[in-house]
Amino acid sequence: MRSREHIVLGAAVLLVLIAIIVHLFLLMRAPQWLTAIATVALAIAAFLAIAKEQVQAWFIHPTLEVLPELYHHPTRIDLNYGVMIGKSPAYYVVFQVKNSGRIPARNVEVAINSVVRTDLGSEPTPHEMLTPFNLKWAYTNDPTMALIPIDSSRPMALGHITAPSTGGKVGESPINGLSLFWLELFVRPNSRDGALEPGSYDICIRVSADNAQPTEYTVHLRFTGKWHDDTERIWPLELEAGIDKKRLV
Repeated sequence: MRSREHIVLGAAVLLVLIAIIVHLFLLMRAPQWLTAIATVALAIAAFLAIAKEQVQAWFIHPTLEVLPELYHHPTRIDLNYGVMIGKSPAYYVVFQVKNSGRIPARNVEVAINSVVRTDLGSEPTPHEMLTPFNLKWAYTNDPTMALIPIDSSRPMALGHITAPSTGGKVGESPINGLSLFWLELFVRPNSRDGALEPGSYDICIRVSADNAQPTEYTVHLRFTGKWHDDTERIWPLELEAGIDKKRLV
């Protein structure tokens, strides 16, 4: 079965061929007004053929989605400015952004739109931070993914906790002996806006690209701030998260 982009291209080429044939026929037999119509049709068909990518962009788009499965794994954070300054065990939460559309997604970004704490009372309490704020793609430390091919996904880090005993060595000091959850912001504010105290949170994220409609999701995060050297005990006992789609109004 042919893809939609191949259909668009084939239709443009067919229009060019038909217009050329009609134009030549009318040049020989038709009055001037029919010749003018054929000339216009030829110009339109030629535009469709030349501007194929732009025409495709009008009708065919990537479809970006956040996969429901969240990944979690232990690792280590190094604070290194040419010389090793500090290091600490850490535990990351990562999600996958997939392009399920029919053309590649270009310049894909994920931003945090809002953070609210949900365990302090009957009403959610907004977490004070500057938003929107871009997250970093896992393994690249870059806020923009230049390309996500068709039917492919790329990992995006939501954030992490560090061991309370060593977090201070990488600029992530605990509070009252408990770890904070550090959102993986592209730029870490001096105000520590991206540091969440132990509790439950709803984190609204927005996925967008140059050539795709934006979508929003809500990450439901719960963590106690407790650390285990046996990191297999951290998830889901001390740290867990889930995700669902939020419809844009």
